[in-house]
Amino acid sequence: MREVDRVANLLAETYHGDAVGLAWFGPALRPLLGAVSPTIATDRLLRNRHTIWEIVLHLTANIDFVLARLDGRELELSANDDWPPVPEPTVAAWEDALAALDARYETLLERVRGLGDAQLARPVVGRQYDLYAMLHGIIHHNVYHTGQMALIRVGSDSRAA
Repeated sequence: MREVDRVANLLAETYHGDAVGLAWFGPALRPLLGAVSPTIATDRLLRNRHTIWEIVLHLTANIDFVLARLDGRELELSANDDWPPVPEPTVAAWEDALAALDARYETLLERVRGLGDAQLARPVVGRQYDLYAMLHGIIHHNVYHTGQMALIRVGSDSRAA
């Protein structure tokens, strides 16, 4: 198996999980979000901490960063780009946020699957690391935030009970 296929498989596993939505670390990102309502997505359990919705927008922005870097573009995210404001919290807006994350993730998977192993060693424009490190970085980043959102969801569920 090519190394790039291993990276793509990790991306897919952490996002979609296995047949029951699990990854080796617990619930995968997308199955976890499938059980989140707009109300839970905007629940701020602790002051000055992010909501699930804010994190979803942040994940989408960071995948855009990776996609730009894969294209050789030197995209920098401002604070507002990195943590975009949540729109008026409606069911439609939440579904739009999830659809945008799905689309970016699928684009990222397609792009990674289209790479050759030799390209993984290519330096990332404007950074001191290569594509391999960047792709593992986005995997780690997304796993971290998946755990964070799982805790928020549990906290929201227990507070509502």
